[in-house]
Amino acid sequence: MPLIRDIGRTAYEYVDPRLRAEQRAAEGGLSDKRVQERARALLDEWVADANTRQVAAGRHPFNREEEREIRAIVLRRLFGLGDLEPLLADPDVENVYLNGFDSVWVESRSKGMQRMASPVAESDEELIIMIQRLAARESTQERRWDTAQPILDLTLRDGSRLHAVREVVRRPTVTIRLHRLLKLTLDDLVQSQVIDQRGAELLRAAIGGRQTVVISGATGAGKTTTALALASCIPPEVRIVTVEDTYELHLDRDVDAHPNCVAMQARQANVEGRGRIPAGELFEAALRMAPGVLIVGEVRRPEEVEPMLDATGAGDAAGSISTIHARNPIQALSRFQSLALRGPGRTPMEASAHMIADAIDFVIQITARRDRQGHRRRLISSIVEVTGVRDGSVTRSELMRVGPEGREWVNPLSDRRREVLAACGYDDSVWYARAQKLYA
Repeated sequence: MPLIRDIGRTAYEYVDPRLRAEQRAAEGGLSDKRVQERARALLDEWVADANTRQVAAGRHPFNREEEREIRAIVLRRLFGLGDLEPLLADPDVENVYLNGFDSVWVESRSKGMQRMASPVAESDEELIIMIQRLAARESTQERRWDTAQPILDLTLRDGSRLHAVREVVRRPTVTIRLHRLLKLTLDDLVQSQVIDQRGAELLRAAIGGRQTVVISGATGAGKTTTALALASCIPPEVRIVTVEDTYELHLDRDVDAHPNCVAMQARQANVEGRGRIPAGELFEAALRMAPGVLIVGEVRRPEEVEPMLDATGAGDAAGSISTIHARNPIQALSRFQSLALRGPGRTPMEASAHMIADAIDFVIQITARRDRQGHRRRLISSIVEVTGVRDGSVTRSELMRVGPEGREWVNPLSDRRREVLAACGYDDSVWYARAQKLYA
């Protein structure tokens, strides 16, 4: 008897073309509910016919477990991620990379990077169709993936992020970064040793004191995860507006913790090339919503920097959270300046330094490293306070860093921020007294 996977493939080849033909023939198309009903009905037809053929050939019909598995394979291919789903369901898996349908790489917490033996589709063409269907089903906006729009960014229902490229690469390439924890707190970061208790207390007080925090890190380091943990410190009565290229934070879904939250997502151009709304244009709309806290998924483009700095620096959305791609806090602040210089206003370096110092209070660096056992660990490797401007440059003071001996607290808070954080319950009086003696 053929393998169940091959039998499932045969069943899929029976159901899929008939289902698509019915969708094309129906005036106005079929509703999602009706499509699923028809898929199951066609699957029933195939199973009944296959069982008849099995008996006629002197073989047993499918047992209950075989039939369940066949149905699951077909429905995963029609309405899910096909053979990708078992990988995404594995709690140890962090990232999945597809360099074509049969070059499947998985990065896990315990084993690092591994190549998988089984393909996720039967061909590159089938992989393309699977991702196109996923984009049509999962996105709240029109998300094309074709020759005219060869790059796709998509957030899956569980919060995972999918990036797909075709035409400009030899084979369709898909990257999926799993994002399982939609509810996360600073206590969770302490428990997983991302940060120590003192650092968590400082950041909790910073958010409580409406201090603006920028999270810096490389791709996959854990910037979004850290932003979620910081957002957990925002009281439920505070109005939050999030601005993102692609939904990643999903704070509006947690109606218990954030009942007054509006999530905004940039919009791509439609088939005619019209209707594009970049994240930079959403800031004006966001500020008109009178946010208590403005959260920016990631600052990437020059046109996004000035509106964000203006909003937080003027106090309209003080206590905001944003992320930026950088190797360290110094580079993060430099990136803000260079992006402002390249923006529509061509803000000079000295002017942008004053804007940054007025708008940003802390920069924290999140880093991903492999330990001696090969397990991937994330940690907040630096906390920097922005202290002002000198000679056209943003001045800063590193409060905490991770060195060869582990975490070390190296500088005290400035008097001004120490008062702000003390009002929110942060007590560093012992360290402050020791630092005064040290620097006396």
